[in-house]
Amino acid sequence: MKDRKFTHIFFDVGGVVILDFSGNNKWEEMLQSMGVDDENKERFLEVWNKHKPRRCIDFDVDSMIDEFRNHVGLELSEDFSFLDEFVNRFDPNPSIWPVLDYTQQHYKVGLITNMYPRMLDKIFQRSDLVPDISWECIIDSSVVKLQKPNREIYEFAYKKIGTDKDDKVLFIDNSEEHLVVPEKLRWDTFLYDPTNPKSSSEVLLNLVKL
Repeated sequence: MKDRKFTHIFFDVGGVVILDFSGNNKWEEMLQSMGVDDENKERFLEVWNKHKPRRCIDFDVDSMIDEFRNHVGLELSEDFSFLDEFVNRFDPNPSIWPVLDYTQQHYKVGLITNMYPRMLDKIFQRSDLVPDISWECIIDSSVVKLQKPNREIYEFAYKKIGTDKDDKVLFIDNSEEHLVVPEKLRWDTFLYDPTNPKSSSEVLLNLVKL
């Protein structure tokens, strides 16, 4: 029987499994819809960046809404939600669905993703974003309290899947920074290009085929 190229394959979510704000102008479009302009953008970024170290760990982005109203002067509705603003602008990535379908049939597949608290649940609640996949494990930074590119989250993944010396792990991410540590751990890596998902998915499918 032919040896498998890999035993485990991990995918990033934003910019790989789905098309988020990577490589496009959706961030600017969202800010404009909220009333952020040249006059108040600096104040907006001051608030936004203040919480950057914890945003994908244990800081709920919706808890900033009053700061944006009071410090930045944004007129946000009572039911405004940053999470909804983000997730409603995400798009499915149908070009990667054949890759996901193939890999779940032949490998153990999982996710390693930096997420704001509660965001991954909202992504899964949108039935059009992620196909029905039997993930072996899901490593969400806001749940495990570790985040990429720090080494600890990849070591946590090792423990989660119970690897041994013969395991061959592939990690797919759209950030070069997030692939540095996996390569040091002797994982195979693939840099996904969310600005050209069709081409990236075709190359990736050829890579994972037995």
